[in-house]
Amino acid sequence: MSSSEKLNLDKSKVSFKEIKKLITEVKNLTNLNISKVILVNGENKISSTTGKIELTFSKYASWSLIAKTLINISEIDNNAEHEISMELKYDKIEKYEKEGYVVVSYGKIEGDYYKVIFEIPFSSPSALKKMALSIYNSDQEIKKDILWDGGDKRLIKLCKELKNLNWKVSTIKFVNGKNLELNLSNQGKTAKETKEKIIKKTKEN
Repeated sequence: MSSSEKLNLDKSKVSFKEIKKLITEVKNLTNLNISKVILVNGENKISSTTGKIELTFSKYASWSLIAKTLINISEIDNNAEHEISMELKYDKIEKYEKEGYVVVSYGKIEGDYYKVIFEIPFSSPSALKKMALSIYNSDQEIKKDILWDGGDKRLIKLCKELKNLNWKVSTIKFVNGKNLELNLSNQGKTAKETKEKIIKKTKEN
């Protein structure tokens, strides 16, 4: 396999069950590990590695999609967290703490205002709801980085759970010294053909 290989899988010919089976078989027959999974839902996007989930919600994202996506992530990894920086008056800090935000650090910047760095623990339902509301109430596209303890099994579970919210797998990247990118498009091979090509390319090296 070359240092970077791209393969196309026809999304009209494959179900999520077949994608999951393909990933499992490829892992069992090669030394490839999942390095990134990209999911899309209209103008919304999730890009996830084993250590970080990058969320992109358009300003038109529904409350249900935002809230349920965050809840699903928390159910997979209850220790996931998001860090946010805000400028607040000192007496407002406690309000955020009562809603589940955790103060990481703060320092006075000007007048009565402080720069506060909060951690939003996904183990706190109230903090998660407040985070979801801040995304939903925004009038522009919002990007959020979430730190989590991923891994191949959790990445696959993330795809499985989020498909119930109409998130669709767009790209799967594998790595083991060399990179393999599997894209789901309107044109491409079947799951069986893709598996055979991956194994053949791997054996060539």
